[in-house]
Amino acid sequence: MFDINKINYMMLEFTSACNARCPACARTKNFVNKNITPKGSLHLTKQHINNLFGVKWNNLNKINIDGNYGDSMYHPHALEHLETIVRTQDTSKIKLYIDTNGGYKTPEFWQTVAKLMQQFHPTSCITFGIDGIDNETHQRYRVRVNLDKVFENAQAFMSAGGIAEWKWIGFDWNDHQLDSAKQMAKDMGFDAFIYKNTRVRHKVIEQAINKTPQLDENTNSNISHKIVKDTNKEITTAKDFANDSVIKCKFRRDSNYGFQVEHNGTVHQCCHLPGYYNYQMPGSKLYKEYEYYTNKYTSNWNSLDEHNITDILKHDYFQHDLQDSWNNRTDSLINPRIIRCITKCGSYETTK
Repeated sequence: MFDINKINYMMLEFTSACNARCPACARTKNFVNKNITPKGSLHLTKQHINNLFGVKWNNLNKINIDGNYGDSMYHPHALEHLETIVRTQDTSKIKLYIDTNGGYKTPEFWQTVAKLMQQFHPTSCITFGIDGIDNETHQRYRVRVNLDKVFENAQAFMSAGGIAEWKWIGFDWNDHQLDSAKQMAKDMGFDAFIYKNTRVRHKVIEQAINKTPQLDENTNSNISHKIVKDTNKEITTAKDFANDSVIKCKFRRDSNYGFQVEHNGTVHQCCHLPGYYNYQMPGSKLYKEYEYYTNKYTSNWNSLDEHNITDILKHDYFQHDLQDSWNNRTDSLINPRIIRCITKCGSYETTK
């Protein structure tokens, strides 16, 4: 059962628009490369935000502005959305975390964001994704994102009182710059340096379940090697990891109890499901994995265009079906276990 009164966390994706073309991003793989995106970019509208924050969320203490497909602050009305949250909620107790590549809009825009964030909890911050100390290295992954522009915007944000973090995705091609990047972050005034082994563990699990070769360049960074080794050991310990692992949803922890809203105004348990299964071609393997749930309900059951947020969260999917699936098998006829839930939130060691 999903307890609406316990909600203390939201993840919001303001838009599917982005200036970057990161090769591992769902937007690049599913929209750009396959050319199956709906025409234009999709944005959370003023009506979506008013629906979502027409409720007084008394226990809300963390909002993450992030995205599966887009860079949320690229939204043409991102500032207005933040202002609505400030106007309707007690933002002094809400920690606001924004993730961005930071390579767009003006320094003045980012200074305004900093001033708005000062109306939230004092630990609120923006995480800038920076994967190199020069443009050539940075743009090998952050394609079309000018590093000089990122630094200009980040420094403008910090100069206006904003707290900024530097997030580094580890690859084999940028390992040699890691120590220099940490020192540069310190010299520039970033509050923290975060090393991210993005998608390493879940990729290893996914490839083991699907019996596909482990050919992901992001697993080749030096720090990733241990994650790959430990995950493979965990998988081989289980007779049937897909069905024997225990799923503990990361969006239903006491400290992180909430939901995600996608760029098109649809509400999901977490960011991992829509970012993986949306916009898949009918008949494809990924489409079939989630087909049971797309067929079970009406097409707009979780849309903020047609339902208010509390009614959506009272739906059978949130209240019963999804949680039931975590204790079922992948081949169950009713509420089958979802592969994505296994790869992101499944663990065999917890069964020992």
